[in-house]
Amino acid sequence: LYAPEGTVVPVAFFAVTSVTVIGLFVSFAIPIFLRWRMGDKFQQGPWNLGNKWKWMAPIAVLEIAIISIYFMLPTTPAGMPGNENFTWLAFQYSPVAMLIVIGGAMIWWYAGARKWFKGPKSDL
Repeated sequence: LYAPEGTVVPVAFFAVTSVTVIGLFVSFAIPIFLRWRMGDKFQQGPWNLGNKWKWMAPIAVLEIAIISIYFMLPTTPAGMPGNENFTWLAFQYSPVAMLIVIGGAMIWWYAGARKWFKGPKSDL
């Protein structure tokens, strides 16, 4: 995702792709983290990692955090604020887009969704 100096950078494409990849990775991290947090109280199914989850889960969550940060980094030196060649045309907008998405979801949740959303109904 690095563009040499003077290259035309498709900023919107990079921002949308970055937000999509980060969202996908976070969707994997949530159940991994919750299973790790639950510990031995979690009832395993027939297809599982045995005891390897105890060291694999924190590594997976850490890797997802690192990759998420990586996908928010500028793709060209001209996109780094503070650089002498900085231009808003090369700026990486994925951190801004992520803040808008997460902020919008939090506002939606606290503004009313938490009052009416009760989660899926169990058929068991």
